[in-house]
Amino acid sequence: MNNTDKLRATPAPVLRRQRANMSAADMAKFYGVSLGPIYAVLKQHGIKSPAGICAKLTVEQVRQIRKEYKICRNASKIAENYNVCSATIGAVVHRRTWKWVE
Repeated sequence: MNNTDKLRATPAPVLRRQRANMSAADMAKFYGVSLGPIYAVLKQHGIKSPAGICAKLTVEQVRQIRKEYKICRNASKIAENYNVCSATIGAVVHRRTWKWVE
């Protein structure tokens, strides 16, 4: 039985981590699977990608990115630190995404 099969057979740990605000990307790394099985388990249990489920960043990271951008104004450098593209950093900084985060 591979990791994906184990994950689908026992989804409770995934659901607990989701409730604890662990991102889908972090869960995938933790279980050694791609994002697909994580999304499948969440969808199977009625979770339709609320804010944060599919996110590569957490609320705290978004706040930190905005602070860092005010200091250095280099989206590419910040993007490398958070393993996202510079367009993601731009969207966060200019509030095209994560608008509700102060």
